[in-house]
Amino acid sequence: MKTVLFAVIGLFAIVAAVFVWRAVHTPVRPQSISPSVQQSVVQRSGTHQAQTPTPQTVRAPAPPNESDKILGPFSVGGQSYKVEVRSRKVQPGSTQETGDTMLEMEIQD
Repeated sequence: MKTVLFAVIGLFAIVAAVFVWRAVHTPVRPQSISPSVQQSVVQRSGTHQAQTPTPQTVRAPAPPNESDKILGPFSVGGQSYKVEVRSRKVQPGSTQETGDTMLEMEIQD
């Protein structure tokens, strides 16, 4: 009886070690959204085309609790890119945490 118990515990320990090893050594991949999920999200939102700002679009000034920052230029593959970030101050809630949250990010070339 003790031999079977030790065998089961040993097998459980080996399986747990394999899962931990794979969790540590597996690279993180971004999640992809299937087309059917994208379609249902678009149908629920009531818009059929994503609205992307174009370079000709002039933005309204940010409200007082929002801020726009332009980062860069960054050189990637011989091209120069700028990143425009719009953020908003977070109001303290039940945890009294404050800070900024990103509302929008746009990469411009």
